[in-house]
Amino acid sequence: MDGDLRSRLVAVEHAFSAALARLAIVEQWRAQMDILNARRDEQFKNLADRFDSLNSKIDGVKTDISGDLGELKGSLTWLSRLIIGSLITGGIVGAIGLIIKMARPG
Repeated sequence: MDGDLRSRLVAVEHAFSAALARLAIVEQWRAQMDILNARRDEQFKNLADRFDSLNSKIDGVKTDISGDLGELKGSLTWLSRLIIGSLITGGIVGAIGLIIKMARPG
């Protein structure tokens, strides 16, 4: 009986040692996973910051383009007014010239 108890105690000690070794491996794995998760979270944070920066740059470009388009629209409006005004003035001058030409005897 004493030998049986001793062998059972040795078996329990071996099982306990194996469990401690497995626990150490699990703790090491968890520490590595914590490090990897922290690294990944930092990468995602940096990626989000880059996207935010890119969005603000795009918004700035949109604002610049909108301002440039407004200036272009104003310039085109004045150009079309000048062309239309020139056509109307040319028509009036031509009509007056024709009237003067027809009014002259001869």
